[in-house]
Amino acid sequence: MKRYYNKTLGLLLFVLALASCLSNTQNPVDTSLASIKKIDPYPAYSWNYPGDYRLDDLLAGGVSSSDEVSAHVEGLFSLSITRAEDLLPDGKACTGFTAEGKDGKAFFGHNEDWEKGDYLVLRTYPASDYSSISVVDISEANMESTYGRRLLLASAFFPLAGMNSQGLAVSTYSVDQHRASQSLDKPDIIWSVAIRLMLDKAATVPEALALLDSYDMLIDEGNSLQMLIADATGDSAVAAWVNGAMRITRRSGSWQAVSNFVQWEAEESAYTSCARYTSAKEFLISHPETMDEDVGFMLLKTTAQTPHTQFSVVCNLTEREMVLAFGSKFEERHRFDQ
Repeated sequence: MKRYYNKTLGLLLFVLALASCLSNTQNPVDTSLASIKKIDPYPAYSWNYPGDYRLDDLLAGGVSSSDEVSAHVEGLFSLSITRAEDLLPDGKACTGFTAEGKDGKAFFGHNEDWEKGDYLVLRTYPASDYSSISVVDISEANMESTYGRRLLLASAFFPLAGMNSQGLAVSTYSVDQHRASQSLDKPDIIWSVAIRLMLDKAATVPEALALLDSYDMLIDEGNSLQMLIADATGDSAVAAWVNGAMRITRRSGSWQAVSNFVQWEAEESAYTSCARYTSAKEFLISHPETMDEDVGFMLLKTTAQTPHTQFSVVCNLTEREMVLAFGSKFEERHRFDQ
């Protein structure tokens, strides 16, 4: 009888202890959000997205607004989040390039020039697609509270620039004109989700362009843009939306540069009137097929618009390595690989 009593008491104490632990356990999503690391005082953070964000489900009916992204994320995690539109910035003035390095290695670079922000380096591991590293502006998230951090659950759908495990990289550049028509007989997509689509599902520039061409790109007033897309083979292209159609400017030679004018069928005056494009072109011509990490950051420093340069990235697409610097601190670099 005594032995039975001890076993029963022991079981009761175990159950009570377990219940106490469970009552104090955080939601696993909030636990993941609490694991975000600050990597730079700018500030910048890093985080591994918790699980699969089910991009295919979001795209099933097309995506015409950031509110649809919010609804998708809230349904995915059964949590209320701040509106995801806060992660979709208005226009940006940026400079980018692709170039061949030693031994034929492919490089990609980008300066993000805009208003002061807070940034997240986000790693994603979708179940059936390519993993990637991307950078998101999270200025509107409240990093000091659990609820405030929940906005980052939408961050996978708002990358500004990124590279995937196949060596495909994408970045965006604001332009003053040429809005998309929003009238094609194709599913809708907003530009930030289009970047996510390419990072998750494209290994090469042709694959990325085919994905873009299968959607009707929606670009809001004030957010007209073009995209630089590059891959590990050294191929690259600039995609713009002119009079309702996607227009492509392909790379020819060992480099390609991009800034904030539409390159498709552009007059020579458009190229020469942009000082940053001219600087990038002259730099690339004077450094033929010698691109590497240090040379890339030299180019980005040459074209930076301090204090407006928020982050600078150089990707070795051949070796799947991304190196980041924040706030024009080009010597203080953060290294990520796939």
